[in-house]
Amino acid sequence: MTVPITIKVLKDRRVRIHFFVRSEKGPIQTEPDIHLAPGIKPVRIGGAKGFVACQPQRKRLAGEMLNGRVLVFPCSDEVRAVTCDLCLATDEFKKAAEELAAVLAEHA
Repeated sequence: MTVPITIKVLKDRRVRIHFFVRSEKGPIQTEPDIHLAPGIKPVRIGGAKGFVACQPQRKRLAGEMLNGRVLVFPCSDEVRAVTCDLCLATDEFKKAAEELAAVLAEHA
């Protein structure tokens, strides 16, 4: 069975990517991913706790079924990847962007 997938896009046709804020106060706990690398022990990444900047009460990042379609919810904690206008306007995003700009300027 094939299930259609819906991805929200912005007016300029870019995919809407939300900002995931890492915070112990957030309601979301992401699943840890385990990667195997030759010659090293398994590496565990992910498992972050936090919230979506524009939807702080959202309880999960997984896509949702809507009218027989999967509505995906792209999200990133990398400020340069974020395209959601609502996330870009939040204090959490602005602070993270300023911190990144300071680090990049320091290493330029």
